[in-house]
Amino acid sequence: MNKNKPSKRKAFIKSTLIVLAPLIVVALAFGIGSIYSSYTMQTQRAEMRIRTHENILYDFDYLLRALEDNLPTLGILYRQNGVDLMALGRDIQYTLENPTEYIYFMQFWRILGSDFLGPIGPAYPTSHLSRIS
Repeated sequence: MNKNKPSKRKAFIKSTLIVLAPLIVVALAFGIGSIYSSYTMQTQRAEMRIRTHENILYDFDYLLRALEDNLPTLGILYRQNGVDLMALGRDIQYTLENPTEYIYFMQFWRILGSDFLGPIGPAYPTSHLSRIS
C-alpha cells in the first residue's frame, strides 16, 4: 500500500504538469506579446506625433507663402482693419515651432480659425468640419 501512494502522487503531478504546462506557456506568450505591443504602440505614437508636427509646420509655412505670393490685398487689409496678417502668421508659426508643444489636428484648425483668421472677422473653419479619424 505504501508503494501505491508514491505512484499515485507521481501520476497526479504528471497529469497536473501536462495540464498546467500549456497554460503557463500561453500566459507567458500573452504577457510577452502584450509588453511588446505596448512598446511598439508607444514608439509608433511618438513617430506619428513627430510627423504630425512636421506636417503642420510645413502646411502652415506653405499657407503663409501662398498668401504672401497670391493675395494682393494684404496692404488693404492692414490699412482698413489694422491687421498685419503676415506678422500674425509669423507669430503663430513661432508658436507652432515649439518642440515641447504637441499640436493635434483639431487644435491646429482652431488656431487657424481664432488666432489667424479671427482678427479679420468671424471665421470658424471647424464649425462644419466632420470628425476625421
